[in-house]
Amino acid sequence: MFHKLRRRRPAATAPTRPQPPAAPQRPEPSVADGEILARADRLRAALHEAGLDLERLGPEPLWLADIRAGRPVPLGPDERTELVAYAGIVSTASLSSDEACAAVLRQIEAIPVLREMREEGMTVHSCGEPMSASSLRAVQDAVRKAAREHEGKRSAV
Repeated sequence: MFHKLRRRRPAATAPTRPQPPAAPQRPEPSVADGEILARADRLRAALHEAGLDLERLGPEPLWLADIRAGRPVPLGPDERTELVAYAGIVSTASLSSDEACAAVLRQIEAIPVLREMREEGMTVHSCGEPMSASSLRAVQDAVRKAAREHEGKRSAV
């Protein structure tokens, strides 16, 4: 009897927002050469400087000797796996260009700052692009300053 009195409502749908375009996928190199090796060495040096024990990474692949001798090596699935383990990265795409390598280096440089902040009880939740080490230092300094001011006000009361 009352079903005729009920008004039919359209199904609730969330308003559609345009999605930002996905970041373009960097191509993985098909051949390892001297430039790839130099980028891998820069990443390993940055990881060591950030406090990572390089012995925990994969061993140096035997075929790197060929690259050091000036002979490029084609990267098949096994070589990619070995190179990723050796360089301490997620994908060989991080070694495909200087820009890709620099992006990973910026993330690695932030690790000691994040570790220091965590030890001081600060947790950073970043949205979007990862924060640089200098941005994190600025946040850390601002939090320290605010904490000092808060302590000063508490001791004055």
